[in-house]
Amino acid sequence: MDIQAGDLVEVTTASGSTLHMRALGSPQPGHLFPVVWVATEDEWERAQTEGDDADGIPWPTDAIRELTSA
Repeated sequence: MDIQAGDLVEVTTASGSTLHMRALGSPQPGHLFPVVWVATEDEWERAQTEGDDADGIPWPTDAIRELTSA
C-alpha cells in the first residue's frame, strides 16, 4: 500500500458502506493493526486553506482503497 498524505481514498465502514476521505499520511502501526489517518474532504480543504493540520481518525488499512495519488 503506497498511500501518502493527500491521496483520495475510499474507506469501508463497519456497516459495509463506503466513504471518500483524504489520507493524512502513509500507513502506520496501530495498537492492534496498521492504520492510515484519514480526514473528510471538507476537513482536508479547511486545513489546506488555513495552513493547519487536518483533524483525522485512524482507519484500518484493510478497509481502505487508494483512488488517486496527491
